[in-house]
Amino acid sequence: MNSEKEVLNAIYQNSKMGVESINTIISKANDSQIRDRMLEDKIAFDQIANNASTLIFKEGGKPEEKNKFSKFTAEMSARMTVMNDNSPSKLAEMMMQGASCGIVDITRVMNHAKSIKPEVNQLATNLLEQEEKIF
Repeated sequence: MNSEKEVLNAIYQNSKMGVESINTIISKANDSQIRDRMLEDKIAFDQIANNASTLIFKEGGKPEEKNKFSKFTAEMSARMTVMNDNSPSKLAEMMMQGASCGIVDITRVMNHAKSIKPEVNQLATNLLEQEEKIF
């Protein structure tokens, strides 16, 4: 069973990972359409992370970051991939893979959550909808 704090932290971590991943690869996007889309996604993920952070602080907590090793390996993997292939199709594929992981993660957390506030449920729904837009 996941507490509301765990759900909010999952939302926060998931959306922050989206922001950080986009930051890692956006400079390699030579196609303006894909770059603009990544920027839109980054702004949306950042807003969701900020909303989750606000709710966590409101409840007297502090947002938990993903562990540094996990963040480091994701960043290095993204850097290596775009070094070898920064085509629009590869960048889109990377975005879809990240979104798939995010959807699975937040869905798993929500399926185990018990009795969370409507605003937390709505924020999780917003995150899922944002992840799904990537497809």
